[in-house]
Amino acid sequence: MASEIGREEVVRLLIEQGAEVNGEYNESALHLASNKGHEKVVRLFIEAGVDLDARCTWGNTALYKACSEGHSTVARLLLEKGAALNAQGTYHGTPLQAAAAKGHETTVRLLLNMGADINALNSYYITRGLTEEDWHDSNGPYANALEAAIFEERTNIVKLLLENGARIDYNMQLRPLGLYGSLLHRALYKGKENIVITLLEKWVDMHSYGGKYGSLLQAAAYLGHYKAVRFLIKHGADVNVQGGQYGPPLKAAWMGRHRMLANDVPNSEAISEELHVAASEGYTALVQLLKRQNINLEEERNKECITKFVDFVWIHLALVKNGADVHVLDGL
Repeated sequence: MASEIGREEVVRLLIEQGAEVNGEYNESALHLASNKGHEKVVRLFIEAGVDLDARCTWGNTALYKACSEGHSTVARLLLEKGAALNAQGTYHGTPLQAAAAKGHETTVRLLLNMGADINALNSYYITRGLTEEDWHDSNGPYANALEAAIFEERTNIVKLLLENGARIDYNMQLRPLGLYGSLLHRALYKGKENIVITLLEKWVDMHSYGGKYGSLLQAAAYLGHYKAVRFLIKHGADVNVQGGQYGPPLKAAWMGRHRMLANDVPNSEAISEELHVAASEGYTALVQLLKRQNINLEEERNKECITKFVDFVWIHLALVKNGADVHVLDGL
């Protein structure tokens, strides 16, 4: 308890009275102090000869704990005294991956400056391998620091890692092209639109293809990511590319619109024909249509629906304006 709340004088007294510094129940005193960022208490344990790389019940070191919480001063102290820089923990792997996943930029910089293995694989990934079902998990597990930063939307960390030698091509190869396609397809599926655009701006080939969506443009159109659609079109993506479960981008956008409306709008199938008109006329037409259906526009759920539909309208218009074949919509 004294270690966890940072009571330096109590910890000093206990050590002087012969308390076992490596004693452990779930977590050692060093783990608790490191997790809370109590530098002076950590220093006392180090001076008393504590095992710096001892693991808690969950398999994590004190350095992992400090990095996961962004306590860079404690992390530096532990490293300067000999703590293992690349020691594997459990869910988030190395200290670097833990810091990257949590968005602790100062700690990430420290670890990189100290020589952390930037592409080290999470031991969880190595021993178990990750299946398609793992991509439905909201918080990993992730293969390495870069993947953690991407899926936790830590844009600054992603840039920092890439600028210091993280290999996005390596990450793209780690995962076979499964149901959701490449790393970028999966990121779009998870709603990480801004991160995908960041990667496309400098580090990744926009012509990645695979999985049920086909191209990145088809995936972005189906999933309703207008900014990604606009970016891809601006940089030369084929607006009539074939393949994928949902067809060319324009058709994929409409298939995604059906999915969205089926979830968010009562009687969506009954008003499907009117939605074609609303798409071409835009936001006002949609509002009028929803009012005719007696849908309460003040409900939060319906506000979200309108936002999604506005994005869909913009996607539709962007694709058509840039040469998408409208005949792919025949029969929808």
